[in-house]
Amino acid sequence: MEKARPDAGQASLVASRSAAPAGGAARSPWRRRADRLLAALVWLTLASVVAAWGLLVFLSDRWWPATLLLFGPRWVLAAPVLAFGSLALGLRRRLLLPLAAAAAIVFGPLMGLHVPNPLRPEAAGPRVRVLTQNLGRVKLASEAVGALLTELSPDVAAFQECSPPGDRVSPFAGYTLHVDYNTCLLTRYPIRKVDARDRKDVWQKDGSGAITLYELESPHGVFSLLNLHLDTVRDGLEAIAVRRLSGVPELEANTAARRWESELAREWARRAAGPLLIAGDFNMPVESGIYRDLWSEFTNAFSVAGFGYGFTKKTRLLRARIDHILLGAGWAAERAWVARSIGSDHHGTVADLRWTGAPGGG
Repeated sequence: MEKARPDAGQASLVASRSAAPAGGAARSPWRRRADRLLAALVWLTLASVVAAWGLLVFLSDRWWPATLLLFGPRWVLAAPVLAFGSLALGLRRRLLLPLAAAAAIVFGPLMGLHVPNPLRPEAAGPRVRVLTQNLGRVKLASEAVGALLTELSPDVAAFQECSPPGDRVSPFAGYTLHVDYNTCLLTRYPIRKVDARDRKDVWQKDGSGAITLYELESPHGVFSLLNLHLDTVRDGLEAIAVRRLSGVPELEANTAARRWESELAREWARRAAGPLLIAGDFNMPVESGIYRDLWSEFTNAFSVAGFGYGFTKKTRLLRARIDHILLGAGWAAERAWVARSIGSDHHGTVADLRWTGAPGGG
């Protein structure tokens, strides 16, 4: 028998179904253009985030645009990631993958997220708790500082921008106070030696120059602590804000001056006789090229034993971790965290350290 042939209407219906895309009706031209534009913007965003990360790691405090990124509000890089993410949810969900990668970089290493290594071996030895705090306008003898010391009970507390009592006697029981101009040290341990660097050459260049080395006699042995307050990038940033590109030379000069001051402090640290701790307001994040060149050989307590971003300087736009506790040989970091606010424009950094007994020095 002869097979029945489909009529013209059935043939047309079959052809139209075979031509339609698997996902349903064909997209309109404007939708295809919107998809292509969104895809281009998403990949451009990912490339920009990776480039910013590279600038931060390799060129900050070496090339002025990267220095602006180093001290600027890095969180703004998340804005296009979040905006394009909401569009991708409705238009093209496969673009969520590169956006997720961009978000992981921004909220992870670009903003300085730290997560302790769970496999890090547990340190043994006597525990020493160290606090460093830029006091700003908060008086050393204030109730706020007293409450913080009662709460944390540090064995050693290094203060910067410190306004001590007029008699320079410790206002807190159990602590010995030493004052070097506008830096102070409160310690439960006897001070064997104070080696303060003359600041005059740094002051002549409008720097800070607060570099004071102590020898402390603990029950576990003698160790050294270097209390630092290094120069700020503020003048360089203000020059850019006011004069735009005309302020670049001033920012570059500021970077050179900050590097020189760090070199002076690093050289002073070599005078340490015992296991060395360094605590203070470095006025630079760990991504800084100056920090990497001069301080990265030391263990940063928060970098290895802290959780989160560890921001110690907080303003309306800026979040930065510029106050540090560094460990030389003979020390291991057990735990590190950021102290609560006491009214200063800085938060304190606290670390529980273990004396491992290894020989130290700067």
